[in-house]
Amino acid sequence: MKKILPSILMGILLISGIFVPSASSQEKRSDILTSQKDISLKGFINDVIQAVSYRAADMGYDYSRRQAVGVLVADFPNLSGEEIGLGNDIGADLRAALNRGKQFHVYGKDHPVSLQLKTALAADPQWSGASQRRFQQLLKEKFNSFPVDLVIAGLVGKETSGDGEIITCSVLLSPFMETITSVEGESGRKDLVLQKFVSPVFPGEVLAQHFSPRKVSDVPKGRLVILSLIRVDRGRAGGPESRVVEDSSIKKGGGLLAEKSWRIASLKEISCWLDGQPLASLQSWPEDKKKNYYNFLSGVNADTIWFDDLVAEGPHSFFVSLVKGSMKNQYQTFSKTLAIKGGQSSYLYFNLLTDAYGEPQLHLEQIVDPENRPLPF
Repeated sequence: MKKILPSILMGILLISGIFVPSASSQEKRSDILTSQKDISLKGFINDVIQAVSYRAADMGYDYSRRQAVGVLVADFPNLSGEEIGLGNDIGADLRAALNRGKQFHVYGKDHPVSLQLKTALAADPQWSGASQRRFQQLLKEKFNSFPVDLVIAGLVGKETSGDGEIITCSVLLSPFMETITSVEGESGRKDLVLQKFVSPVFPGEVLAQHFSPRKVSDVPKGRLVILSLIRVDRGRAGGPESRVVEDSSIKKGGGLLAEKSWRIASLKEISCWLDGQPLASLQSWPEDKKKNYYNFLSGVNADTIWFDDLVAEGPHSFFVSLVKGSMKNQYQTFSKTLAIKGGQSSYLYFNLLTDAYGEPQLHLEQIVDPENRPLPF
């Protein structure tokens, strides 16, 4: 699917230091567009979304090579790198628009891969070739089950124009379909596309509230412990064999309708994240916690501990991924949003089973101890 974007060259947007330190270090195609269809803020956002969506499809979609484009979309901070309401709205609307297209597989804002991108952009708002190469290597090391073909990042600013103000928006589309070479990491990539947008003039202080930085205040913390039940059977030959997802099948008229397609051979084939932090099962317990940990496991019929630490009060995202293959339709991801309250202990317990058709299902249960006792079970 190839679509040609209409380019309306009505002005020149000059924003120094956005994404690239100098013209010689990184090359990219650039589109400069001015919104003319709608003088409302929503109209300007829609213009940005439409143009970026078309260009994303033009860059990434190739049915013969990939039936879906894995896309990461970051929220757009201001020119100082601060989180603002307008930038969050643009990011959310762009994710929603791309997600409606069947040619895109869009990762949500709270997905571990998206959170990792947010961390990478915070460390390098200019999103240099070196940062992109490191991010791609990290994807292969820790998030190989989530194919990423295109990364979209942006910045928004405002300038005074006569008696009002205008919005400037710069969007960088970075293809990740091919391996980023060490040379590209050092001297800059040449296959990037930069789109620049200028809004109509908005009167007075209309934009002030939309550009106010989002402040993160200190919040109390509560304890979170994540546990699971991993069922282990012995193989027919007598050797150990983990069956993390129990096999199920049904018969109809003597025929087998569901095979053991989600059988997992090792605990390593289960990936867990808390927010953007990858989790690994705790194999070595501190001596002063061994007794309590054994009691935790017996108290909720669990056998594995994944996490035990203080986290900030408020909502958190927990993800579990099962990988059957590298294709987008060969893995399953489960997620849960849990609320943590300061001064309390929460125990998140999960186990994995297959349904009657052989598809994996995640069972999650959160147990809260408002008294925050060291040993509640």
